[in-house]
Amino acid sequence: MGVVIVILCGFLALTSTHVDRIDVQLPASTPEAVAAYSAWVRQRIAATGAWCSEDYVLRVAADGKADFNFQPIPKGELGATLHAIFEQVGRPRRVLYVQPAANMRYGDVVKVVDLAKAAGVDQVVMLSATEWSAGR
Repeated sequence: MGVVIVILCGFLALTSTHVDRIDVQLPASTPEAVAAYSAWVRQRIAATGAWCSEDYVLRVAADGKADFNFQPIPKGELGATLHAIFEQVGRPRRVLYVQPAANMRYGDVVKVVDLAKAAGVDQVVMLSATEWSAGR
């Protein structure tokens, strides 16, 4: 009987600690590196309107408004729009840069990432609020 209780307790301990997770790759950052990168982003956007013609940048405001490469996306059509865009992308790697507003709720950011993954995006790169303000 004691062995069954020990096995049961071990099973409960293992299953209760299992947590679904999202793998995240974050670069090490210093204030100097962030400032230099932000300056580079501002310069690229000022010069070309985007970082380059091959970047896919999705900016999302806290109120749900979004734009893809500076083209507005109607509210409620984000998933369908991303799906339509990334169906046509012939690249081996589909990378989307996401710029959530600084005051956007974390859960809403995760929903945007989920929509992007469902649309066929291979890698989502999160950008900070500094880059958000650079493009506005």
